[in-house]
Amino acid sequence: MARSKKTAPAPAKITRKTNLAELALNYPLLAQILTQEFDLHCVGCMAAGFESLEEGAKAHGYTDEDVDEIVDYLNKILNSES
Repeated sequence: MARSKKTAPAPAKITRKTNLAELALNYPLLAQILTQEFDLHCVGCMAAGFESLEEGAKAHGYTDEDVDEIVDYLNKILNSES
């Protein structure tokens, strides 16, 4: 009988399309960073349930390049804690 190898789960990854409510629920530190460092209080807004990180950031005047930088920054923090 062959045993299957257990593989480590893939590292978590935040994308532009990550839902804000899910981000806040699963990664409270990242939600805090969005609020404090990027002034994106939309993680606590009722729109967060149907809005992506990209949509929230753009609604607050961030550009595509800014969104890419935010996503990269959040992923660095997330993966440094793993």
